[in-house]
Amino acid sequence: MIVKNTLGIPVYVPEWDDRIPAGDDGEKFEITSDRVRSAPSLRSAVAKGYVVVLDHDQSDGIQASLAKMSTKAKKPSEDAMLDDVVIRGQFLDYSGYGKVNRGLVRALTAKNISVSVDPVDLGKPQLLYGDARCGLPIRPRCQGMLDINSVVPTFGSPGPSGMRVLYTTVESETIPDAVVSAAKKYERVWCVSKFCCDTFGKYGIDAGVLSPHINDGIFCSKGEEYQFSSPLPSFKFFTIFGMSHRKVGTNVIESFLKEFDPSDDVCLIVAHRDKRGEDAQKQFADVISDLVSRCGKKHPPLVVRMPKNVTEADLAKLYRSVDACVLAARGEGFCLPYAEAAMCGIPSVAPRFGGQLDFLDDSSAFLVDIERTIIKPGTTGTILWDGTVMADTVGVEFIKRLGTSMRLCWSASPKKRNLMASRAASKLADMCSADAVVSQFKGLVTK
Repeated sequence: MIVKNTLGIPVYVPEWDDRIPAGDDGEKFEITSDRVRSAPSLRSAVAKGYVVVLDHDQSDGIQASLAKMSTKAKKPSEDAMLDDVVIRGQFLDYSGYGKVNRGLVRALTAKNISVSVDPVDLGKPQLLYGDARCGLPIRPRCQGMLDINSVVPTFGSPGPSGMRVLYTTVESETIPDAVVSAAKKYERVWCVSKFCCDTFGKYGIDAGVLSPHINDGIFCSKGEEYQFSSPLPSFKFFTIFGMSHRKVGTNVIESFLKEFDPSDDVCLIVAHRDKRGEDAQKQFADVISDLVSRCGKKHPPLVVRMPKNVTEADLAKLYRSVDACVLAARGEGFCLPYAEAAMCGIPSVAPRFGGQLDFLDDSSAFLVDIERTIIKPGTTGTILWDGTVMADTVGVEFIKRLGTSMRLCWSASPKKRNLMASRAASKLADMCSADAVVSQFKGLVTK
C-alpha cells in the first residue's frame, strides 16, 4: 500500500514501534501487506486524515477498506496534534521544572487541549497535601502525537512517538557540548525565556519561547497574608531557594547582614526548599546560624528562617505579607519567585543577568550589575555548568552592590515599590496567562 503523511509531523504506529515520517511535500511511502495487517492503529490515522492512501492492492480487504476510508477523511487542521499531547518530566515537587510542568498542564487543559502526564518522579512525590490535589492526568509510559520531554537535556532522551520536543531551560550564556548534543536529538527545542533561546542559538539550535504559566488565582495582589507567630520588624525582605552552587542563597544573607542594623527596623525572611527533607532543613539552619555569628556585628539584623516547606497558597500569602523579594543566583532560566512576587504586588532585587530580564528592567525592579565569570570545571557537582559563563554573584564587589540595592529598595516609598511591581506584573500577564501560553504553544507546534 502506498501512503502519504499529510500531518506535517511523524505519525507514530505503536504496533511497529516506528513512525511514518513527515517527509517532503508529496513524498510517498510504501507499507507492506504484513505491516498493514499488524497495525490496527493505522485505521485511526487514516480516519483522521493524518495518513492518505494513494494506491493499494484492491484484492486485499483491509487495504481496500482503508483506501475507502481515506477518500472520506477530512484534511487535518494545523493544530490536529493538539488532540494528543504527552508531557514527560518532573511534576510532583517544588523544583522549577515541576512548577513549570504543572503550570503548562493547567493552561492546556483550561483550553480543552487533551494532555497526558508521565511523571519521572512518581515514586518520590514531594508535594504537600494542598498542592498534591491538583488533578494531574497521570498516565505513566504513555505516548502521544506531540511528545514533550520537559527535562534537563542530559537527563532524558526523545520519546518514540509523534513530534519530539525538548522543553527546557538554561541558566548560563554558554552550555557544555553534552547539553548541545542532547538537545540536537529533538525535532523542536522550546525554552522558558528569550535568554535561554539566545544561548541555544549560539550553537545553531533554533529554540522557541514557551513562557511558564503562573496561576494568577493563587499568585495575585489581593488575598490573605501570612500570619507570623511573633511580631517582626516593619520592613520585610523575603528570599526562597534550595542550597546549590547555582542558587547560592547565602550571598543574600551575607549582603543583608553587612548592610543593615537592628535600628533599620528590617528583617530577612528565608524559606528553604530542598528535596532531601528534615536533615537538609537542620543543615540549612546551621548555615544561617554560622553566617550570623560570622558577620562581625554584636547586634546583627534579624534573619528569620521558615522552619518548614509551605504550599503554593501559603507562599503567595508570604509574598503579600512582605515588602520585597531578593535572590541572587549565578544564573536563572526564568526565575519563578521574581514573577510570583510581582504578581503578588511586591518588587524584587535581582542580578542584571538571566531569564528574569524578560520581564524585569530598571523601571520594575532593583537590578544589580554583575561581572561574568567562567565556572571552573568540577566545582559545581554537575557537568551542566562546567566551563559555562554565568554571573559572579559571590564576589566581594557584588555582595556590596547587592546590599546597596537592598537599601535602595528599603528606602523607596511604598508607592514606588508598588508601581514597580505592577509594571512587572503587567508584562507577566501578557506572557504567562493561560491564554498567552496556549497561544505561544499553538504557534510553536504549527511553526
